[in-house]
Amino acid sequence: MTKQKQESADSEDRFLLTNKLRGALREWERNADALVLDASEQAIDDLYTLGKILCNKTGLRRQAGLKRKKSGGRKRSHDLSPLLEHYDTLEAEFQAAKDWVRSRFPVWQKASTSWHKIVCDAYPALASVDDDLIERLSPSPELPEKTLDLIDKKDHDISKPSHIALEAAARLCGCSPYEYGTRHLLETKRQLKG
Repeated sequence: MTKQKQESADSEDRFLLTNKLRGALREWERNADALVLDASEQAIDDLYTLGKILCNKTGLRRQAGLKRKKSGGRKRSHDLSPLLEHYDTLEAEFQAAKDWVRSRFPVWQKASTSWHKIVCDAYPALASVDDDLIERLSPSPELPEKTLDLIDKKDHDISKPSHIALEAAARLCGCSPYEYGTRHLLETKRQLKG
């Protein structure tokens, strides 16, 4: 929508709201004396409702039948269309790797070997995945505080293979780490599937 059309639409919205407000005020002025004199419960409820409408711009906008203006929001330029394909490949691998790591982790922990490399050797599909995602497979992941805060903020379950696979798939689509929350990625996956 061009700027001129937007200004025209805003002007029309203001005009409709102003007329609706003027009409409501006239109605209130005509009925105010009767409403105050006839202090029945219905009259008080009507006055209260009218007052709420007059004081609530959103209510007045809704009464006028106008749509609420949407906020801007941040536009992301990532193409998530390959998300489902990446997810389907990675989800089974992460599930198998998690079971494998959990069964062998105490031995690796004592040996203090680089178990990330062992996992990537055993599951080649995970070789392109960042180390923090592989670390999330362990029973007690050792991640930086900043990463833990991001995981918590974006509703990721820290050790759930499907959530790890969603994050890995999003990164393969070009997203930065933990850019999208789990709900958004699950919704995108559902839309791509259906």
